[in-house]
Amino acid sequence: MYNNETESIIKLRPAKRTRLSQGISKQLKDQIYDGIIKPGDRLPSLDILSGVFKVGKPVVREAIQSLENSGLIFVKPGAGGGAFVKKVGTRVLSEAFEGIIRLDNVSMEELTDARLTVEMAMLPSIIDRIQPAVLEALEENIKKAEASLANSVKDSTNIQFHIILARVNNNRLMLNIIEAFSDLGWRFNEANEYDYERYKKIVQDHKVLIGLLKAKKRDKFLEMFEKHIKNSAYFFE
Repeated sequence: MYNNETESIIKLRPAKRTRLSQGISKQLKDQIYDGIIKPGDRLPSLDILSGVFKVGKPVVREAIQSLENSGLIFVKPGAGGGAFVKKVGTRVLSEAFEGIIRLDNVSMEELTDARLTVEMAMLPSIIDRIQPAVLEALEENIKKAEASLANSVKDSTNIQFHIILARVNNNRLMLNIIEAFSDLGWRFNEANEYDYERYKKIVQDHKVLIGLLKAKKRDKFLEMFEKHIKNSAYFFE
């Protein structure tokens, strides 16, 4: 049987090793974010990295695994393989959200509330900045959605309506969050059966929203937008 002192020493060893791997992954992550290591680049081999960092291969392997789990790199096996840098985009954020949702058993009500909070926060500035070209883009989006509806095609056209609006805000972080939510919602909805009446209602709501934007009926637009999201039958359109 181990005594208390021995048990304490055993518990400290994994923590020390983890700190080493975290330090390595942070340095590599910083290089990726700073553009020194670019999307498509292959990271140096385990032999080279372990030599540079003066640690064993298992520690470097843990650091690489951490980067892969965060969505920054992908590992390609076989000849010509290795660890390659991904293009950092909304999919990374979307997959992070999915992990939180699945692990914490986030409810549909919580998801809807999160979407409502993010999108409603942007609406006042969007209304103030909306330009005729954006309204045209929204109307074109509805035409595409109507064509999909007429052919009973399930696609992400309705989601793009919200992304077009979000771009008006000129806040890249908020846009990335909405795009990530949208990507996640679309992937979740792919598993659902096609619901013609639901998609028809969504298109009708979007038409009303454009009309309110054109008429500059700010309060009515905000009220309708909130109702539109709350009445969504699934996580996202």
